[in-house]
Amino acid sequence: LAGMARVNAVLRFIADVLNGVPSIIWGVVVYGLIVLRFKSFSTYAGGLALGLIM
Repeated sequence: LAGMARVNAVLRFIADVLNGVPSIIWGVVVYGLIVLRFKSFSTYAGGLALGLIM
């Protein structure tokens, strides 16, 4: 039971961090990691950005 409490605490922290970051930051991060690396826009980059925002 103590292990589950720790997992819950970690997941809650990750969710709080993801909710606290504005969407423009996620867009810039995905642009820097995906779009610039592959040198083209893609639906994968858009889907990743939207997935991180949600």
